[in-house]
Amino acid sequence: MMSKVSRLVRKLLSPDAPAKIERRLRTAAIARSVIRPNPFLAGLCRQLRINRLRYGSGQTALVCGVGGDIGEAIAHQLVLQGCRVIGTYRDRRPELAGNAGIQLFQLDITSVDQVSDFYKELDQQSIRLDLIVVATGFNSGLDYHASNCSEELTRETLSLEYQDILQSFQSNTLGPYLLMRRFADLLNVGIPRRGIPQICLLSSSLGTMNNELYGGSYGYRTGKGALHSLSMAVYCDLNIDAHVGIQILGPGNVNTRMNPGGLMPVELAASEIIANIEFNRKRPRFQFLGPKGRRIPW
Repeated sequence: MMSKVSRLVRKLLSPDAPAKIERRLRTAAIARSVIRPNPFLAGLCRQLRINRLRYGSGQTALVCGVGGDIGEAIAHQLVLQGCRVIGTYRDRRPELAGNAGIQLFQLDITSVDQVSDFYKELDQQSIRLDLIVVATGFNSGLDYHASNCSEELTRETLSLEYQDILQSFQSNTLGPYLLMRRFADLLNVGIPRRGIPQICLLSSSLGTMNNELYGGSYGYRTGKGALHSLSMAVYCDLNIDAHVGIQILGPGNVNTRMNPGGLMPVELAASEIIANIEFNRKRPRFQFLGPKGRRIPW
């Protein structure tokens, strides 16, 4: 008992203790702006859609994942609104190439070297951002399930499941983290007339503790669930020195190349995502939003 007390006393008397305590208190206050919907009232919990602050001329957005259908549609609609867009893609070069108002770069967001080089290029061009959208995602489609039957699990299948979870974590968690961590200092902070800069991450309710489908999809769940936890911690730290909003956005059941049976047109999904962002530019928040501003318990 005395050893525990003595360790606590040493921590409190250490030279860096006051700064650590102050930081803890400040992040605890910031965490109050994190919106956590009650799962039992989720159907009634909606974003307050007033004071929409639209993106337009003179503002710059970084959209990562324009090689995908949703990312491409988001970038296209922001350009139509007059916004300057910097788009990145990994493999598929989108049809946006050649459009006025957009610059395209090939980027693997899971590569520290590529992310660092890309940051250096934008910084050298004195580019500052009002919005960062991470519209990337990875889902292998493998749907395995735990079982008490040992005969079903071989060394090979266990290795395959391990690699699937690891790849999902790299793509769905670490990639977006590298972007948040590296590009946060390019955000236009401290300019009220421009609105609160936003970091927006596309996700899925399968990564929540209150999802509608239980069991399976371990890899995808792992990556998205870790993303939710990590991005909330980043939000609390970023707002110690500036005002930055982080929105987790669920696009819904969208008809894309990855999900050909989806019910929502990709253009509608993109407009809903942009609306969710624009209704949150007056103050910093962290929340998980679905179409039409539905708040998703996470």
